[in-house]
Amino acid sequence: MHAIAGNNSNLNSLAHGSAMEKEADISLRPREPVGVSVMRVCDALLQSAIHRVKHPGRNSEEDIHAIRTIIKRVRANLRLLRPIIGNAAFQRENTHLKEAAQLFASMREATVGAQTLQGLAATARRGKKRNDATLVHARYSRQIAHTHATASGEIMGRMIQALEATRQRLRKLPITTDDRQAIEAGLKAVYRACRRRMRRAFADGDDTSFHCWRIRVKNLYYELQFLRPVWPKRLKPMIARLKTLQELIGNDHDLAVLKTALQETPKRFGGGPVVKRVVRRLNKRSRRIRRSCRPLAGKIFEQKPRRFVQSLEAHWTEWHDSTGNPTMPLETDERPLRTGR
Repeated sequence: MHAIAGNNSNLNSLAHGSAMEKEADISLRPREPVGVSVMRVCDALLQSAIHRVKHPGRNSEEDIHAIRTIIKRVRANLRLLRPIIGNAAFQRENTHLKEAAQLFASMREATVGAQTLQGLAATARRGKKRNDATLVHARYSRQIAHTHATASGEIMGRMIQALEATRQRLRKLPITTDDRQAIEAGLKAVYRACRRRMRRAFADGDDTSFHCWRIRVKNLYYELQFLRPVWPKRLKPMIARLKTLQELIGNDHDLAVLKTALQETPKRFGGGPVVKRVVRRLNKRSRRIRRSCRPLAGKIFEQKPRRFVQSLEAHWTEWHDSTGNPTMPLETDERPLRTGR
């Protein structure tokens, strides 16, 4: 059984917004066994998510977004540990965490969809385009109150129970090895999957392919934040580019979710012709986002997986022998709730 050092001083900063981004220790430490380090970070993140569910702020939408982001970060870090804890343990915890995040999924999607439609109405010239977007936005917004009403005490209780159960199981997992090469193999697999899914997304051009690519880009984004102290000069700009890329693909995914919702029940949003015109504008925005992703992704994934991991390994060896125990700040948390125009 591994030991996890408590870090209560950072709990409040982890649970509340901007302070978290400056103070939270979510990175690998020198001379700390890598498996123990991953578990330490996951434990602190889960603790912060539980704290935020139990003690919500004034903005419930912000809380929901933050909790879902924390869960995604934990899942990504566990993926690094997959070769050590075994596939069965990883799949079990990954599934439980995914199901927990789904408790809030409909609320998140409804909020972002309404914001996107509001943006369409605001940027359209007077006339049919603005009228269409305004009508759909008004009818779509009615769903938000109903959707958010489902965030009852029962759902909050289920979220706390799920996160606490995951935290207790992780604390009991035996870390029988500290094989850095196993972690590097996991990182290489994620990096390779990013490149493969990138090629598929640009070749197919469909929403599903871009969503699959987005999942691995997020994994890599969170994993490199954990590993950033190993090679700051290289990883810091790479993390910044990954942040921008995952925001862009995330915005594109929000458009895809909104299009699906409108097309499934067009009568609820003003009728088929109105929805078709709105979806046409959403598709235009999606194409613009995807074009901007291509050059950015080319810079991020220029190196082949083996070359990238070999370079990281060389710096890791040098860094591991260094002294000190720096606290690395948490990168700005994902993308904001409001989608870009």
